[in-house]
Amino acid sequence: MKYLTYLLISKTQYNIHSPYIFKLYCEIINASISKKKIGIERPQRSDRIIYKFANTFQPTNVYISSTSNTRTHTIINNALKNEHHIATPPLPLPSSIDMAIITSLEEWNTIKDKIHSKSIVIWQKQHRNKNTEQEYKTFKADNKVKVTIDMYYIAITLYLPRLHKEHYILR
Repeated sequence: MKYLTYLLISKTQYNIHSPYIFKLYCEIINASISKKKIGIERPQRSDRIIYKFANTFQPTNVYISSTSNTRTHTIINNALKNEHHIATPPLPLPSSIDMAIITSLEEWNTIKDKIHSKSIVIWQKQHRNKNTEQEYKTFKADNKVKVTIDMYYIAITLYLPRLHKEHYILR
């Protein structure tokens, strides 16, 4: 039922008024990509989105949730061409995080002081249950969070100061 509600309220590129978000949606989120590039068998849409963001923005310091599977590590390593560092708890965190893949509010509270204006945070499975939905709602309300793009199985968060606080629900 939650997914049906999502389908009814979600929008496409034709409903995006921000030129930056429109370009991001068309050129990264909705762009097609060869499954072979990702380097895993049967990549899901969320796998492709993680790959495309990592490949486009080439982050140096990446935080990956300890609850993420090895697929996520493989995707990040295949997407990044530059020298990079992947931190997974309980390893110490770098002084700044360029890209983070999280699954809980606890992880957000752990890393939020390391996020900067060009960071990208990807929240996986934010609609998994009522608890994670409530955590995600609290996350979106955080003053540091500028723009969220909710695509049901995955959400992208941007922190660029020039963007106004807004929440998009996109297909």
